[in-house]
Amino acid sequence: MKKVILFIVMVIGANFLYGQNKAWQNIFGSIDAINPEYFKKLDELRTFKSKDPGMLISADGNTHIFRERSGKKYDKVIFKVGGQKLYAPAKVVYTRDKYPNRYGTRSITEVSVLPTGDIRFLSNDQLFCPGDAVGKKPGYQVANDKTIYNEDGSVHYAQQSHNYNNKTLYVREGNKRKNEPSFRFMNGSASIFGSYTLNHSALSPWIFDANFSAKQFGEILNRTPKGFYKGTPHIGKFMADSGEEYRGFFGPVAGMPQGSVLFRTSGNQSEWVLVVGGNIEKAIPARASEAPDLLQLQQQLSVAAYTGSGLFQDGARAAKYPYPELLGNYTSQPSNGYGVKYATTGDPTPGKELLFEVGIFKNGKLNGLGYRLTGTTNFWGSDISSKLVFNLYAEAGVFINGKLIDGREFSPGMFYGKSDTDQDRNIWAKSPVEGFSYIKNSKSPVDTFQFYEKVPYEQLGLRANAKVFVQNLNRWVPVFGISGDKKILLKGDNNNLVTLNKNIGDVYYESTTTKIVEVGCPKTKVVPRYKTVTQDVNWKDSKGRTILTEQDRSGYLKPVKLWTSKKEVLDRYETVACSICGGRGYIQRPTQEKQMYKIDFNDGDFYTKVSKALQAMGDGNATLFGTDEHMKFEAENFLQLYNNPKTRTYTDLKNYMNKLQYEWIRVADNSQIIYETFADVFYLIYQQHKGASYNFVNLMHKNSFDECLKIISKKYPEARSYLREVAKKSLNKD
Repeated sequence: MKKVILFIVMVIGANFLYGQNKAWQNIFGSIDAINPEYFKKLDELRTFKSKDPGMLISADGNTHIFRERSGKKYDKVIFKVGGQKLYAPAKVVYTRDKYPNRYGTRSITEVSVLPTGDIRFLSNDQLFCPGDAVGKKPGYQVANDKTIYNEDGSVHYAQQSHNYNNKTLYVREGNKRKNEPSFRFMNGSASIFGSYTLNHSALSPWIFDANFSAKQFGEILNRTPKGFYKGTPHIGKFMADSGEEYRGFFGPVAGMPQGSVLFRTSGNQSEWVLVVGGNIEKAIPARASEAPDLLQLQQQLSVAAYTGSGLFQDGARAAKYPYPELLGNYTSQPSNGYGVKYATTGDPTPGKELLFEVGIFKNGKLNGLGYRLTGTTNFWGSDISSKLVFNLYAEAGVFINGKLIDGREFSPGMFYGKSDTDQDRNIWAKSPVEGFSYIKNSKSPVDTFQFYEKVPYEQLGLRANAKVFVQNLNRWVPVFGISGDKKILLKGDNNNLVTLNKNIGDVYYESTTTKIVEVGCPKTKVVPRYKTVTQDVNWKDSKGRTILTEQDRSGYLKPVKLWTSKKEVLDRYETVACSICGGRGYIQRPTQEKQMYKIDFNDGDFYTKVSKALQAMGDGNATLFGTDEHMKFEAENFLQLYNNPKTRTYTDLKNYMNKLQYEWIRVADNSQIIYETFADVFYLIYQQHKGASYNFVNLMHKNSFDECLKIISKKYPEARSYLREVAKKSLNKD
């Protein structure tokens, strides 16, 4: 029997479960990181060679190009590169497979286009790149120092003449009308497109460079999984996909302070928000008139690079400073109002004192929402060979006259730069679970979109060295043991113990059990049988030859027999029962089996929240999961999103489907009910809007897609035929 539950999916704010399978995500989606896919696509755009013969469209109007000889020159070759249709006078080179296929022809294995003149966009004759920009060697790539243009005439990629720290600087500009990314990057490896290096960062490399911090060198536009940044390495605004806009100092977000105070607007609401480690820690209501003037802040900003020796000196002792990336200065000369300052001392003690402050100032001191970071460097011990120790101390919250009155204090310096520290450890963000000091940034090792059988807290069977996965921390946590009142205790991060309970959030446990399985074994086997025979042993010489000395009665010589021996020889083969399984045909072997469970704390809070949400919408009745009422409710919600042009976006619809998957696995009895409900909701949508139903299926979470499609095929064959037909048309179109 299906379980009665209270269930709701809120259409407004469906974005909150974006990337739910990762416990933590920067609200800006790693604003400093340039997506490696940009470099991959740029490499594709530069390369006029492909293993796909579909790269060639026509040559002088002839679409049967491969009937002509390889290496032939044409006046107008139309081809596709990186999804763009281009044309140019060119030579076409292709290779065929060595052996014919089943149709008796040899397939095309590679196609290359060598332009002999300018390459232009087919749509409007706009120059893509000059013909001499393409190298003459096989591979045919646009040279690194040549410019590629967008379809609207703007620069897509170019090398700048300025050299930054003896490294060639490149610029990638997107079509600004389409808000395509634009940024600068350095050649930090053998191939500027080959690997994703630290030099492929959008903001942080330019923090202490006065020239590139200025807007005159062009705006940086960088798209992240959460939105779009537009500005300089220090100042700009971030347009989130959720509709929120953040503006202010983003340099500290990308750089080592890993935090800032920003002005956020959402609809008619305005706030000052404190962001540390990618999380919003505090928000204070504000007036729209308080929004910072970005142009004015940029004009006030002063940036100075560090030019010292890079040595830390303390009397007679000196050592190379371990973190040169922290040395430099920038400030907006804050006195009253919103501002920032970052300062490190110069020689003879570079980096001995680091001071960073951002937020609301009054008379030059933080007075309001703010974030302060101080750093000191000292020698460890008194010996001349002692290593340098770097310490950081942070304060984040509300300040009055420079003193923190409401917020938190922490010391990220105990982890910063340490080689033995987990690189995925977020040392800045506030831990969501009391007793633990950090969360992990990496992808979740547990698929929280998957349905797992729930095991009651009291029935949790723990083995030695057991661990549990705490979703809010995005990591496995070791179990210390059982307390006197039979509560499970976890090992905290500061030599403390934390009681495992519902306040920690969703927790998973992987159980390992020994299971006896039957392994197939032949019932019979063939064995050899032997018999005993007698054999004469003759006298032989030193070379092994038989000595013939005795004569028989007929006068012939015969061997001299020394003695007679017995010998085992093969007699026959016989089929008998297998001695391993005794003729049963199988044997029993122990094997370890792992099973993931979700710990059930018997928490009714979730149902209470759902009940309140339903009542707020004017429906105080309970909803039965998987009933007609429930499925109609879900179908109407999806159609409401789909029929609204503002929410008919991939992001909104995908987030909504992820939300369904996540919530359903929390409340459904088993995974089969989830698959069946998805199929039934799909059919309700199909009956009202076929196009919407196609999107509903395609955006379904991978954990439910295959099983749901099987149910649709059996239960709703006409709808399955429609999906198959649309999929074929989509493939032919591409």
